Amino acid sequence: MNMSPKMKKVLPITLGLSLVFASSAFAATPASQSTKQNQTQVNQNQNINQMNGNLDQLAANTSLQNVLGFSKEEINEKLGAGKSLSDLAKDKNVNPDKVRDTLLETNDKQLDVDFKAGKMTQDQYNQRKAGNKDQAQKYMDERKTPAMGGNYKLAAVAKLLDMDISKIIQKVKSGKDIDDISESIGIDDEKVTAAVLKVEKQKIADLVKQSWSGKNSMTAADKVYFEKSGYLENVADKLDMSESNFKEQLNKGKTIEVISKNQDVDLKGDVIASLEKLAKKAIEKEINKNGQYFQ
Repeated sequence: MNMSPKMKKVLPITLGLSLVFASSAFAATPASQSTKQNQTQVNQNQNINQMNGNLDQLAANTSLQNVLGFSKEEINEKLGAGKSLSDLAKDKNVNPDKVRDTLLETNDKQLDVDFKAGKMTQDQYNQRKAGNKDQAQKYMDERKTPAMGGNYKLAAVAKLLDMDISKIIQKVKSGKDIDDISESIGIDDEKVTAAVLKVEKQKIADLVKQSWSGKNSMTAADKVYFEKSGYLENVADKLDMSESNFKEQLNKGKTIEVISKNQDVDLKGDVIASLEKLAKKAIEKEINKNGQYFQ
């Protein structure tokens, strides 16, 4: 029995010692092979769900440390300050392709094993191999964001204070909070909150236009952020849906924008407005946390 052609791609994320790319192209395959493919996809998705996508886990990749010549702490700090993996490679005069290939190494080995085990056709193997390489390159060029908010918030603070991000991080690590730092140069916490909220509103505007699968899907880190920030629970409540049902719709490729329309809920007036209110409260708390900077 044959299956109809179908393509599924999930944005890759490299964490710990491996890079998992849940990217597959299903063509006509025997039912037994289809079952194996489905189980492989389930295992890959479970791996992704267990990974938070934060910078500390990425920096812990020892293979990445070796090829870049940076310690875990150095990688964590540089990525947290807004640099990409490509930037780090250039800083050390390392060919970016070597870094990309390091990220792909574990995944490609598993892909070879699956192909030899008959879990995919030659065309599927070729498509996944090429797709993984393209996605890894995009990942190399991205400015990374910590799982619980990201350096786009810290960058907004740095711009307001006219201060280097690295200097803010240094002060925060010494035990100060963002509010302390801003007040020391005559800027009150309301201005800081407003600056961070401005970029967070843009983040929210982007998130509501994304699903959890398909072409226009959230990154693994953004999915984690969406849940841990309380956004998922908040939106599910506004849509009068259970969290599990809401997740199911997102995983089917539907965006929050589409789901809101289907539920006859005002996206801007109800969903976005509620998220922005929640975000403001969180920011007000975050800028007063000693030793923390939006992580």
